[in-house]
Amino acid sequence: MQQLLSKIQPTVLFFLFVLLLSCTSKYRYTAIDESQTYNSKPANCQIEYVREMPDPAKFIKIGECTAKGKNHYQVTDAANINKKAFAQLHECACLNGGDVVYIGSVDEEHSSSSYGTYGTIPSYTVDLKGLVYKRK
Repeated sequence: MQQLLSKIQPTVLFFLFVLLLSCTSKYRYTAIDESQTYNSKPANCQIEYVREMPDPAKFIKIGECTAKGKNHYQVTDAANINKKAFAQLHECACLNGGDVVYIGSVDEEHSSSSYGTYGTIPSYTVDLKGLVYKRK
């Protein structure tokens, strides 16, 4: 019985560790002008996403938000990870007073790793970078 428990315990710990790290997203905000602050908005505020740089006569660039989504070797739909990363980007823009986000880049990386008896587990990472603007 003890031999069986000693074999099961590392497997359980491995899967708990993977579960703990699964599907995380994080964001970072970099202000353009540290001396200028803007009122924060609720994390679910209305943000407009644009494909072209906003008109400098109507908007001021206030910062840059970056978000990262990763599945940490858990089998997860890439679209779900993208959705979570965009939600983090949205929250970052709102909390820093933004009105408009110009998506500067979307970098995706697909890979997989082999874990012996656990098999091959896919990995997916997405990095988003958006310039945050405020209406003048």
